[in-house]
Amino acid sequence: MGIVRSGDATRCTQLAPASRLARLTTYARAGSMRGDVTRRAALSRASRVMAYATLDARALGDWNANTARAATTAYARRDALDATESFFDGFSWQREGRFGLSYDVARRAFAVFRERDDESVGVTRARTGERAYDAAISPNEDVFAATARDAPTTTRRADGDGEIVASYVSVDRRSDEPRSACGVGYVCGGTMLACGVDGAVDVFDVTRPGRTPATRAETRSRDDLDGGGQRGLVSCVDACPTENHLFCAGSYAGGRDAIDCGVYDARAEGGRACSWSARGGGVTQVRWSVDGNFIYTASRRSDDILCVDVRNTLGVVYALKRAAHGTNQRIRFDLEPCGAHLVTGGVDGFVRAFDLRTGEEVGRTQVSPNGACVNAVSFHPYSCAVAGSSEKFRRLACVVGERVFVDVSGDDSDSDDSDDSDAVKRNDFGVSFWDYPTIEASWA
Repeated sequence: MGIVRSGDATRCTQLAPASRLARLTTYARAGSMRGDVTRRAALSRASRVMAYATLDARALGDWNANTARAATTAYARRDALDATESFFDGFSWQREGRFGLSYDVARRAFAVFRERDDESVGVTRARTGERAYDAAISPNEDVFAATARDAPTTTRRADGDGEIVASYVSVDRRSDEPRSACGVGYVCGGTMLACGVDGAVDVFDVTRPGRTPATRAETRSRDDLDGGGQRGLVSCVDACPTENHLFCAGSYAGGRDAIDCGVYDARAEGGRACSWSARGGGVTQVRWSVDGNFIYTASRRSDDILCVDVRNTLGVVYALKRAAHGTNQRIRFDLEPCGAHLVTGGVDGFVRAFDLRTGEEVGRTQVSPNGACVNAVSFHPYSCAVAGSSEKFRRLACVVGERVFVDVSGDDSDSDDSDDSDAVKRNDFGVSFWDYPTIEASWA
């Protein structure tokens, strides 16, 4: 298989839903000997995949600066906390959309957002002792895993006060001292928990908490004679959607040319499949495409979200441009559930949408009128329906917030101006839910 050209790679992404439909149809025909029940189930699943992709792609493809705000104003809701004293960091939905999870930095607590029957949003909090680094929601249960400074990785209930269910301790093999993880993610269909530490990823069986991981994937060791070892503290983990045992890990390697991304096997010995450089100041997020052929990486102090082809060449297919240069803050992006678009925030207060078939920007809207950082966006996993109406809409959670540093310069006038601008920015801090409607009947 030769070098994959940019057009070929993007065409693979474009045809992913159709090819998946063909595979499911072929599987249904081949399984006729197993009975009509299997064939009907496969065909029904295939039709749902195709309709789901069309619904999402057409809805977001028409999103632009003029229509986005008009389409979402009627549904926009904001958390009613005092935004001048706290800001939220990150957001993710539970796989079935039952709740959303974000981190309240000032209160050092995880906020769980649930929609009530009256369409208002209720918030419950699970407090942590130290500053949390990362969190991941279990795909199988209403629990989430969280890493924190100077603390073991814990799983907590998503209801009530966030009761701790289990703890997983990563141990330094040389000194036998516990060390706190940074990146965390569920792999192997939610049966394993991957905890990223300096130089390794400990993969724990979720049913066996304690100090002994089921697998330890060494990101860099003395046996890396080819120089392909991944350097630094593992900061983020994402599971492959098509290969159950594979996961990708990004790290803070400390240089633009340093190897800071790798794909690993969660089975015994935890071997490394491949590794490459994300060309940034340290990887803050990695994400597989829905077809498992590409990985999207975002880095600190970099405007680029790189799309990397992991099938053969590890070549960069294209770079998605956003406003993130000069900041070390994690600015999280999200992929549309059908895999057609990527949406990301930025330090300029805008949310940008990109077509993953071509890598081109298809629309943007300003979520923060005062230019505060949009540090996370997240798609609701399913479409929602308005009660008593045939209208459907797609929900997008946007998180606005950033650290605001006090000006210690001696000029009082400049200090007053800075304080005023910071206060104006804080007015936009919070979690908001944007719903852009889609009418299925209009798509002929």
